[in-house]
Amino acid sequence: MAATPEFETEFGELLTQMEPAKKKLLSIRTLLPVAREKVWSEPAAVSAKRKGILEGYRGKAAGKGIPWKESMESLRSRGLEQWEKEREACTNSSLIYPMYWEQGGKGTLHSYDAGNCCWEAAFDLPMGAYELVHAHHFPDVPAQECFFKLHRTLDDATIDALAGSEAKVAVDVGCGAGTSTFSLRETLNARGLETCNLTGVDLSTYFIAVARHRLQAGDKTNLAGNMKFIHGNGLRVDSKDGEVDIFMASALTHELPKQASGELIAEAARVLRPGGVLGYFDLNPVQLLRDNPVSNLVDRVAISNEPFLHEFLEFDLEDALKKNGLELVQIRATNEEKWPDWKDCPCRIVIARKPKT
Repeated sequence: MAATPEFETEFGELLTQMEPAKKKLLSIRTLLPVAREKVWSEPAAVSAKRKGILEGYRGKAAGKGIPWKESMESLRSRGLEQWEKEREACTNSSLIYPMYWEQGGKGTLHSYDAGNCCWEAAFDLPMGAYELVHAHHFPDVPAQECFFKLHRTLDDATIDALAGSEAKVAVDVGCGAGTSTFSLRETLNARGLETCNLTGVDLSTYFIAVARHRLQAGDKTNLAGNMKFIHGNGLRVDSKDGEVDIFMASALTHELPKQASGELIAEAARVLRPGGVLGYFDLNPVQLLRDNPVSNLVDRVAISNEPFLHEFLEFDLEDALKKNGLELVQIRATNEEKWPDWKDCPCRIVIARKPKT
């Protein structure tokens, strides 16, 4: 298109002056409709492609000593009838789901045709792809230890930024099967904050059922400190204005449309007390956009592996923090020895604080 005389006359100068990142985002937006049309015309082939990606991850995990298969089979062995009873018990039937959930929760996501609303995805969460894809952040330790270090870095940075009184109330939104929540609980305990009340919130009843099982009868049974998991909406948490000390959002916004990410930051600003802190971890949009070809990014969105990734790349987190009255404390890499400049790290940690009045 850019080569046609008509396009060059109308838009050539604009494109020449456009920043590389903006030009790349424009290319992604332009190609997406065609890429999606191709996906919709080949549903069986695309479903098989997603399954192939997932099986590839599982194979790599086994090679790195991550007991993904063993963890998944252990959970499945309890029987789906039992799991469905527990899912029903944790379901909030009056919950109002955000608009994006129909596509980004029930729809295809992360190689699962049923997205976050299936047992396969829920059983994979406690031990699996997450450990695998982040293993390179701390390559000098085993994959599971790397995962621990990554979350402990986020937890410590968040707690360190607290101003005023110590943490009494913490909320972890988009908690999944509890990975980030259990990490925060362990970090709070290690720092003498066992009395802090911690709540994990997620829209998926499948995930919440697994998280509750892990806490009550699974691998986290003996974990000290008060914590619970509830079926809820992280954009509308059940907390009063200014009563939360720590608002954690880990690996969440890359699954959200731009508007929902903005609502998430606004909700953090609402519930945090003065001196309270937002702890944020996710993919690094600067590195992701800079170092990946347009075709790769378009494919991830088109096959709905990450259906809102293009909007995540466009979301200005720093601006959202400022507009909602939150002070940026730091942006950092997960491992500063490996990536001194956070812009080069595949993920980033962002810490923001509500100003004291």
